[in-house]
Amino acid sequence: MLIDKITAKVRISSSRNISYARRSVIINLLLMGVIGFWCRTFLLPQQVWKEITAICRNFLWGGNEKYNGVPIAWDVTL
Repeated sequence: MLIDKITAKVRISSSRNISYARRSVIINLLLMGVIGFWCRTFLLPQQVWKEITAICRNFLWGGNEKYNGVPIAWDVTL
């Protein structure tokens, strides 16, 4: 249910052409507010956290809940 609510909010926001900075603000204020409310009420499983993180990350970089580009390896050791 939480993932559905976050996905719905991302879909509403992704219908607009907004900048990277605005998407960052939406994630911090709107999405993290919903997540914070749920975390105070329930103990969230690890899989739910992974899906929430993926939705927020994809929205920040791509503007929607699904990423359609090339995957990037973040864990790189130098």
